[in-house]
Amino acid sequence: MLAAALLVLGLGLQLIGAVLAVLGLRKTWRQFAPSDASLGEAIWREVSVMAREAWTRTRQRLDRFLDRLLRRRRNVVVNVEGALMAVGTLNATVIRGYGPLPRAAKAALPVVHERLNELRGELDTLAGRLGGATGEMERIEKRLDEAKQALEERDEKIAIGGIPLAVAGLSLVAIGVVAQLVAEAVRMTGW
Repeated sequence: MLAAALLVLGLGLQLIGAVLAVLGLRKTWRQFAPSDASLGEAIWREVSVMAREAWTRTRQRLDRFLDRLLRRRRNVVVNVEGALMAVGTLNATVIRGYGPLPRAAKAALPVVHERLNELRGELDTLAGRLGGATGEMERIEKRLDEAKQALEERDEKIAIGGIPLAVAGLSLVAIGVVAQLVAEAVRMTGW
């Protein structure tokens, strides 16, 4: 009678614990899942990718272990092919000197000088604006850092979200297993 009660109690605790653990994991997943993905689709896709990667790693490790155990040698085949093609040109230019400026260039020189001064003025104006923009950029970077810090604090709070529920569920599963083991021991000893 006691063994049957402990067996039922253990099974019940395991079922309740498993449900609580799944609910805790689901709650945590919902807080981190992309907003455009449905819960079932996104979580199972992630689980299937992780399972596939784990299976591949396990199979590769087993293959390597069996190769070493059976002392199978691997055949290594190296195939090298190559081609070489050379094409070249040579070009040389020698300038000995410039000589005197033509009259048209001498006449254009004051206009070029004036335009150069105008461009220097515009450059100074732009440099002043850039200095103001640098201060604005520093303020924006400060606001971004503050927002990032706030998001990191929020993520830490969210990360804990469903974990206590999952831990409580897994604890109940463990207690249920112990209760079933005790029930089996009681049944075998005949208490």
